[in-house]
Amino acid sequence: MKKLLFLAIAAIAVSAFADRPKYVFLFIGDGMSVPQRMTAEEFSRKSGAGPLAMNAMPFSAMTRTCSADSLVTDSAAAATAIACGTKTKNHYSGVDPEGKPLFSSAAAAKKAGVKVGIVTTVTITHATPAGFYAHRNNRGDAYGISLDLADSGFDFFAGGGLDVNAKNTLKHKQYEEFGDAYEYVRSKGYKIVETKDQFLALHLLVRLRHSIAPCCFIMQLNNCMIKNSSMFFYYRSAWRILQELFLILAKNTYVSE
Repeated sequence: MKKLLFLAIAAIAVSAFADRPKYVFLFIGDGMSVPQRMTAEEFSRKSGAGPLAMNAMPFSAMTRTCSADSLVTDSAAAATAIACGTKTKNHYSGVDPEGKPLFSSAAAAKKAGVKVGIVTTVTITHATPAGFYAHRNNRGDAYGISLDLADSGFDFFAGGGLDVNAKNTLKHKQYEEFGDAYEYVRSKGYKIVETKDQFLALHLLVRLRHSIAPCCFIMQLNNCMIKNSSMFFYYRSAWRILQELFLILAKNTYVSE
């Protein structure tokens, strides 16, 4: 599956380095290429909503994210190409065609001292987000990808949970060593908030600018993990996650103490 990459760099506020943007947002439209953009543009214009904002950006470029072993590219190979700059086989996440781990742009940002967050409308262990932090030769290895997520040290994850269950966990070759995936996440410094009341109480603490522990939110089918971060919000849908996250980033409302 080919993906068209849109890289939106927004200097919302001037940082200490005048020549550097304060925030970098990478948006991935799964399965979206030129035909999908053209169709959406025409529909938007004909319905009276005007042109698409993405088509009005001052710069644009095309990337090839094709698979290393198939004419039809899947999300794992495409995401790895986007995140790591290396084409790989279908079903491979964050590894090259020989199965060797790749260093992603997200990992590079983290190493450089930048806070890194991943937001998705699917499960957090899905092939597309996994391409930025996982190192597995099977995109369906949700348990193994969950371990990689915890080991990444990224500051923020939001989406549809870890997608782990007894069937894909208990017989996993690493289960005896690492145990329950969510417990392993806890062991890496994430706090898990399991109810709406717990979440709202934590959100109140942030509003009062108290120091807070690394967190993982689990609410129904939605899941949000935050480590050493002060970006907290109450979310009602996957799209709402994006909206509120960007507003908080743009306004720089909360700062950890």
